Amino acid sequence: MEHTIQSAHLNVLTEKLVADIERRGLCPGERYLTTDEVSRMLGVRKAVANRAMQTLAEKEILIRRQRSGTFIGPRFVKPVRSQVQVVHVLLPKDDICGQNWSMNPFVQGIRSEFPDVNVQFSYVPLIDGVSFVRELIDAGRQAGQLAGVIPVTCAPEVYRFLGEQEVPTVVYGSLYTAQDTIHSVDIDNRESGRLLMQFAVDRGHRRIALLAAGDSRPGDNDFFDGVSEVAAKADLPHTALIQRFLPRDLESYKTVVRELLGMPERPTACITRLGAFGHAVEEVAEEHGLRVPADLEIILDNEGQIGDVVDVSAYPRVEPKLSFPEIAGVIGRRLRRLAEGETLEPEHIKIPVVFHQPKIRN
Repeated sequence: MEHTIQSAHLNVLTEKLVADIERRGLCPGERYLTTDEVSRMLGVRKAVANRAMQTLAEKEILIRRQRSGTFIGPRFVKPVRSQVQVVHVLLPKDDICGQNWSMNPFVQGIRSEFPDVNVQFSYVPLIDGVSFVRELIDAGRQAGQLAGVIPVTCAPEVYRFLGEQEVPTVVYGSLYTAQDTIHSVDIDNRESGRLLMQFAVDRGHRRIALLAAGDSRPGDNDFFDGVSEVAAKADLPHTALIQRFLPRDLESYKTVVRELLGMPERPTACITRLGAFGHAVEEVAEEHGLRVPADLEIILDNEGQIGDVVDVSAYPRVEPKLSFPEIAGVIGRRLRRLAEGETLEPEHIKIPVVFHQPKIRN
């Protein structure tokens, strides 16, 4: 059993070495890294790095010459790179936020920094999403068309798989715990929570509903920390905040909002992390004979993931300081550098946010 595990680990290391050779665009006869450099790159002991290199030498993918160094061997076949290069954007299937994406501005933003790539949107199934992503990547590699991947609020096992594959990857959104080996771009969730809660407190609300996605996205912890910080400073009672984690389908969402607004001590303000659902909350409020914002204030965390598909201009809201195409440009710039073979330390970029207060409704 131990031998099997060691062999499997060795196979992973040799695959990473071959992928590194491909990224560097090396050809047979050209010099490769030293054992010390490979050890640091793979994050393993020098003896383990040496064993992986020797395995490739036995296959003539590498040639090791005493006192001269290591070179690319005659059996290394440089993959044919297609002129058609594709960036895959991975969205969770059956997620209403993903379905409402403003795709054209996002594509424009990516291509502004990563010209000439095609951007393909794929919906990852909730069950066995890794198999779906593996098939997508394998097909792209075989065709020589894989330029990179942008996963958006996908499951943690999908992020883990992409990190192991050495695929140019930039996550749009926050990462899960212990998954900081890949790059990410997200809004400043903590500041979002702080600004939204501060607005509610300043408006005099003492019964506030906080609605978040039930799948608990990675940035939620930072968001809740920002909300809690303001609530503590305002010395609100423990009953002031009503938290609900809701499914992302519209009808289930409305059902929970109906229950909240039917409470004897109903909330007078509703903060929703699903900006696309602001209109749904207002629709339910109207069913209860409540006026917005006089009887119920709807406050949105409009993260910028849906572009201009849903009009939220009538609601007080937090939004990124950058436009949707500009955020995509930040992602595209980092992805292009990774695809070009640059060795970049994983960076987790936070986009600053700003609070918008609409004009008073008639």
